[in-house]
Amino acid sequence: MNKKTRNLIAGYNVYLNDDNQKILLDPISKIGYLVKDDDYQKFNFFHNRWPLAIAIGALVYSFTNIIILAVVIALAFGLVIEYRYRKYWLASLTQFPHFKPKNKVTFMRGLAQQKRKWDCLLLGLAYICFGILLVIHGIIQNAATFIIAGEILIMILALYRGIQYLISFFIQIKNKS
Repeated sequence: MNKKTRNLIAGYNVYLNDDNQKILLDPISKIGYLVKDDDYQKFNFFHNRWPLAIAIGALVYSFTNIIILAVVIALAFGLVIEYRYRKYWLASLTQFPHFKPKNKVTFMRGLAQQKRKWDCLLLGLAYICFGILLVIHGIIQNAATFIIAGEILIMILALYRGIQYLISFFIQIKNKS
């Protein structure tokens, strides 16, 4: 029986080194950082720091309808998390200066390795529903055109991620994982 893995350490700027360890490449400093399976939760949080900041901004706007407040809170959250990411979390990881990326660990590859098909189905549907409902909410609220444009952008990104999860689900069904 295949063992399910719970840790999805994959995505943009994630590579395998010669020892088959997952390395997160910081494109600004060109330093690679060893990410162990134990670091999964922090990796996931910090890897999604800016999408999370945008989502927080969208939620603040949906509750207050004050665009300046939403932008300030999203930007403040993003900058604080970016500082913590660079100053504390990356500094705590094993570093590989001048890391030369070779074997990319894509998000889809990571999903397939997890062997969690039903989670992929639910997350795919959740992302798709979130994106669509966000735009519907903006239309119902008679939001400004630039707000709806931003919500459409978020919807496109959510649809993209949702489709990735659904493709992974169907691949795992096909392979009977």
